[in-house]
Amino acid sequence: MRQNVVLVDNQIFFRNTARKLISSLPDAHLVGVFATGQELLDFMDKNTIPDIIFTEFDLPDIKGEELIKRIFARNSRAIIIGLCLQNNPEMVKKYIKQGARGYLVKLSNNKNIMTEILKAPSKRIFYSETVKRKTAKKRQKIILVVDDFETNTYVVGVTLQTAGYKVIKAENGKGGLLIANTQDTHLDLIVADYNMPDINGAQMIKQIRTLEKYKNIPALILSSDNSVDKKRFAESVGISAWIQKPYKIAHFLKIVDMALK
Repeated sequence: MRQNVVLVDNQIFFRNTARKLISSLPDAHLVGVFATGQELLDFMDKNTIPDIIFTEFDLPDIKGEELIKRIFARNSRAIIIGLCLQNNPEMVKKYIKQGARGYLVKLSNNKNIMTEILKAPSKRIFYSETVKRKTAKKRQKIILVVDDFETNTYVVGVTLQTAGYKVIKAENGKGGLLIANTQDTHLDLIVADYNMPDINGAQMIKQIRTLEKYKNIPALILSSDNSVDKKRFAESVGISAWIQKPYKIAHFLKIVDMALK
């Protein structure tokens, strides 16, 4: 039996990613996609009430507890599955106690758990597999993330922060060089896009490695470009790996972990 599903997330990247995933599932009939809690409530007031609501709990207009309360006022049998960036045990307890039936971490692979939810939404409380948090024994590892596309730095930054790393961001190659030259905190790893408008990621890495303290710093290139010449140039400056976009988060974090050893 197909379930009528709505999706609510104010971040366009995660909204589009979740929309594609839900639309690919045979038991899902996606009847609405919204950016705010109020859009969801207006939809519920005017349309057939959905069977399952996947919603971000940290919305800018209506926060999780209030949103759950308003949804149940319209449909006391609603199946509400929360979407959040990080695994927060206290938040989980709070929302589940209020009546939410699940809590999914957006950076996890949620295909299997969503499939299970759609088949039997009232069966149990659903949790996604979360990215394991890694913390260094002596100090937190610091990673410089450089990309001229803000969405990319946001997603990569959140992924690394969730995994336990400290992240410093730059919006282009020149910004990355400035941080490397002036930042008091020691960098442990560079993650950079290749194609940027000023200098490319490999050129930036090459210049950073002229600094004595960074002459052996590990570096990764994240790129959708598949140019053999660009890969060869990046390899010539000593990158640890070229990671092709799109990539799997678990694979990316494994390479990060290996580069830092």
